Amino acid sequence: MFALFMAPSSQELEPPQNPGRFMQRQDAKSKLAAEWEDMLAHQLPVLPDLEQFWNEIPSVFRWLYGEADKPLLGSAPIVGSLDNAWQPPAMVYAWRAAIPLESVRFAAANRLCVNLRYEDSWRLIEPYSLRRSKDGNLLLCAVKHEDGESRTYRMERIQGIEVSRTPFIPRYQIELTPHRPGY
Repeated sequence: MFALFMAPSSQELEPPQNPGRFMQRQDAKSKLAAEWEDMLAHQLPVLPDLEQFWNEIPSVFRWLYGEADKPLLGSAPIVGSLDNAWQPPAMVYAWRAAIPLESVRFAAANRLCVNLRYEDSWRLIEPYSLRRSKDGNLLLCAVKHEDGESRTYRMERIQGIEVSRTPFIPRYQIELTPHRPGY
């Protein structure tokens, strides 16, 4: 009886003949859409867009079944001298910043743009990494969503951060979230 509830091992998993077939089922998408906010909105700071999630599912299955490789992206370009030995701390308390950097980390992990208030104006950015200059300044490395321009923002000059619901497709490796080779 217990065997009925056990998941098959990875050797027993057979790739679906057509993983995109599920994506064509409008009833499945409609059911998910009906419950999307009720199930998840209370658990997340900002709920990612359903369309973004839905459109990514076929790629996830292709990767799971070894039919696609994870894209290899380079690091965001940065102007200036960096302290290459420095790594961002993993814990929220260690950031020592007046702005909610965990919100930026959440946005990056979920491929959501951030509304950034910097030098008295707002801009929509794609967050990629946090670096430290040789002068000791913490820098948020990002791309302006509207024009694709790579920028760095000094942390002490950031006046506000709001996670948006605007999705982005990464141009560079997202280094704001913990990662290990192969994941």
